[in-house]
Amino acid sequence: MIKPKVLGLSKALVKYYAMKKRTPISVTMQVSDKCNYSCSYCNVWKMHRKEMTTEQMFKIMDELKEIGMQRVGFTGGEPLLRKDIGQLIDHAHKLGIVTTLVTNGSLVEKRIHELKNLDILAPSLQGPEKVHDKQIKNGAYKNIINAIKIARENGITVKVSIPKKFIMYVDGEKFKQVFINLIGNAIKFTEKGGTITVNAMSEKNHWSISIRDTGKGIAKENIPKLFDKFFQVESYMTRDKGGIGLGLAIAKHIVDLHNGDIKVESELGKGSSFTVIIPKSLETEFDS
Repeated sequence: MIKPKVLGLSKALVKYYAMKKRTPISVTMQVSDKCNYSCSYCNVWKMHRKEMTTEQMFKIMDELKEIGMQRVGFTGGEPLLRKDIGQLIDHAHKLGIVTTLVTNGSLVEKRIHELKNLDILAPSLQGPEKVHDKQIKNGAYKNIINAIKIARENGITVKVSIPKKFIMYVDGEKFKQVFINLIGNAIKFTEKGGTITVNAMSEKNHWSISIRDTGKGIAKENIPKLFDKFFQVESYMTRDKGGIGLGLAIAKHIVDLHNGDIKVESELGKGSSFTVIIPKSLETEFDS
């Protein structure tokens, strides 16, 4: 049976049962192995594990909320293939949990009415059209673009600029979480009618990807603390948005594992820019 992955669960359980103290935790729920694509880099669609029932999922979310769950990410396979995905999102929303759904984009339009309580929609984009379709299937890129279009129709502009044949040599599964967190934060803290821009560049010695938003911005004195676990900037990660500061700490940790860095530029009232820099020395390690 598919089980949820919980960041820092052991420590959270000890604190809760020993001291009745809740610890903010982030949970990834792989809600289904089923997928309408058979990507070359992913083996999930080859698995046939039994899915938890709706009631079992509700119970797990209730129990994890009790010990401190603040964020939950629904992944797959393709989570939109679950008939009850809307119910799972709604249940998490009622519990006050920030929700993210990772999708290949193909079913977003068909099921958009079930995503009204979703906080972050994270379409999985592998690169420009030829690269994306080669790794997934012909037409998959257009499905992602359509999903982004639907997001724009809901009030937020998303701009993506990726050079042709842009490829980064990184751990794809881990790095997916980096962009879920960085782009998710940009979406969450940019008001309706704002703009989010994603740019990728290949320099001589490194790759860089920047996510720029026109959101509230961050005070300069708070920028050095952004990647501290659970640090919350009131002007950026406000309580009404459900921010807990955990996502940025996770992103920084994964980038550090790749010997990279995250640069932050921000000004109150003018938005923020997060730039991920990865050295090209990793290319040799991946080729060897």
